[in-house]
Amino acid sequence: MKRKIITGLILLVLFMSAVPQAMAMKVGDAQSEYKQSREQYKQATADFRSIRQSMKGNAADADSIVDSAKDLLRAVIDVARAHLNLLAARVEASPVLSDSEKAELLDDINDYLAWYDDKYAEIDDIEDVIGIRDAWREIRDKWHDDVLVTMAQTAAQILNSKVDDMIERAEDASMRMDEFIVRAEERGLDTERLEELRDEYDDSIASAKEKNEEARDKFDEIPTSGTPLGTYHEGRQILSEAREDFREAFQTLRQFIQEFRSLVSTHVRGTGTLYAQGDGEAMVKGDGYIEIKAAKGKLTIVDPGKDADITVTGEGTKKETGDRTVYEGFDGYARVSGPNIHVRIEGTDIDLEASGTGVAMLKGSGTYWTESMGQDDAKQWPVQGGRLTLKKA
Repeated sequence: MKRKIITGLILLVLFMSAVPQAMAMKVGDAQSEYKQSREQYKQATADFRSIRQSMKGNAADADSIVDSAKDLLRAVIDVARAHLNLLAARVEASPVLSDSEKAELLDDINDYLAWYDDKYAEIDDIEDVIGIRDAWREIRDKWHDDVLVTMAQTAAQILNSKVDDMIERAEDASMRMDEFIVRAEERGLDTERLEELRDEYDDSIASAKEKNEEARDKFDEIPTSGTPLGTYHEGRQILSEAREDFREAFQTLRQFIQEFRSLVSTHVRGTGTLYAQGDGEAMVKGDGYIEIKAAKGKLTIVDPGKDADITVTGEGTKKETGDRTVYEGFDGYARVSGPNIHVRIEGTDIDLEASGTGVAMLKGSGTYWTESMGQDDAKQWPVQGGRLTLKKA
């Protein structure tokens, strides 16, 4: 049951939306390209320093220094282009940016890439140290005054969009929590604790939403030139506080699920004989015997000790794997007795009798009772699944 609820509820507040495999691979390739360009830059820097040191004071070897400096400029541009390609890959892979937002960001990135391509081609025409210095200043200023600003703004936009998506999923989860509360109320259960947890959850999400807007305002202050990273990191710090709100909400959601499970679980003590009729899923595990009739279903019998007495009649395709036997398309009767047996039936028109010591799980639509209760006092199967403990009198 826990897996069912987690699939239907907790997954709504996952922190990351899924990224298609092809896009993830493209980002990975861009990361590898960037790392490789960084290594080549380090090597070009070391080579330039080595040549400059060895030829210090020797004007006749100025051409060698210029050639080495040109190689270094090429390496610098390669790093810039690789960084921009990585940013482009992340924009394309983002599941939270719209197509129009992606197109606008990619246009800016492609403009920068074209500028660096032009500068790369001009390096061959540089003839002296003065030309090297001019090219270096131009490349540096372009990076600091334009590219870094765009990169900070782009990263900020992606971060805000991710949190927007998380908030939307979290609010969907809150609506699902309301549905679970209504189900519990319809069964006459006390939902006060569930409502408290839902309110705590909503408060955490509201706090995260407020911090996301605060971060958005901070990101809007990113300067269009100079040093944009300081403001960007301030915005990221605010979003890190929002992530703490999401973590608290996630923990509250787990508590909500545990409380709900506790409410819908049924604990039966008595003669140790359970009767159940209905449609859905039934499981019995323990020591004793189980008799089942069902139509259009799937019967699974697990006999770890291989010492159970098993009788199965009717229709179905049998498949054995180790200590597990599965009957697909089961329509018939089964009787299993022995120690540590595990029987599960999924289907319609289920008619079950189980006696002994163990645990039973029912989920779906139907009724159940014990010998001590009598059929006149039969109860409804838990819609979301319920746990019943059987004990011999």
